[in-house]
Amino acid sequence: MWPISDHFHFVSVGAAFFAACALFFLAAARHRLLITVPPVGLAVYATWRFANVGEEEYAGLGVMIAVSALALTLFAAAIWVFLSRLMVRRIAKRSGGVAPGRPVPILIVLIATAPALLVAAFFFERQIVPKAPCSIDGVTFAVGEASYFVPPEFESWIWKGQSITGWPKSIHYSRRTRDKEEMRRLCEATAYGTKPLNVDTLQLSGYSIGPFLEKTCDTVSGEAKGYCTGYSPSMLANIRTVKFARQPDRSISSTQSWFSKKRPDVVAGGDLTDGFVCIEETYNNSFQCSSWRPVRGTTFVFAQTQRVPGLKPDDLVRDLDEAIAFFESALTP
Repeated sequence: MWPISDHFHFVSVGAAFFAACALFFLAAARHRLLITVPPVGLAVYATWRFANVGEEEYAGLGVMIAVSALALTLFAAAIWVFLSRLMVRRIAKRSGGVAPGRPVPILIVLIATAPALLVAAFFFERQIVPKAPCSIDGVTFAVGEASYFVPPEFESWIWKGQSITGWPKSIHYSRRTRDKEEMRRLCEATAYGTKPLNVDTLQLSGYSIGPFLEKTCDTVSGEAKGYCTGYSPSMLANIRTVKFARQPDRSISSTQSWFSKKRPDVVAGGDLTDGFVCIEETYNNSFQCSSWRPVRGTTFVFAQTQRVPGLKPDDLVRDLDEAIAFFESALTP
């Protein structure tokens, strides 16, 4: 349950702002100046945020989106309060209850803040990850005719199978707070980790996995982990990604298209079914190599290195072969 996810953090801020605006708009029935507090507060917040925009790329765009979302929330709260007052007055008139000049009744406050409370409660519940095999041990992903058991610490990306409806295009499976909703979704789809999940592509990053394996496998408890067998710290140092897939995606097809190019900066071997290609960046004497091959039936693997200055294609292709063999062994259920 704790810490809360990044998604719920933003939702809760919006819900709190909606509720605060609603209360100020309700109180403005007796004190007119209170109606200016939400827009003035939003203007001050926006000025402060834009004055302290970071140097990250698109940081200003992020602030603009956040301020725009809060502005829409403010207008929504104003409209909802207006409708709430009409609703309560109609109820009071029919029941012969509250007179129009009396203080705002509790009923109006509850109705006016109800959307914020309901939305916050819904998204809070959706970010709670169950304590089950899916969140503790791992999940089995079926990629075509091959299956791979992946712990959440591997921070893998998956592209959905056709049988999963209503899902985003890709899901990041990890224990990071920003991925809690996605892990919850995976838990539900795998009966909390007890059945495999069919996916189109399983992607692993050497950059993400390397530090975890180096820390875990260099301990007594790590020696008992199946994925530590055959691992060495240098094995994934030059690996960018390893993808297990049912069919080539655009990035793989684009890389394979270099295979037939007859250029001095391209080194290739094998064929389009089982082969490799290395492309040289002449400005810093570095190569980036990609390798692909079938693994089981219609399932194939595609691996790619970082751009590494000083290493020759033969060295990088050897690294790819070792990484593919390691993942095939470490992740087989």
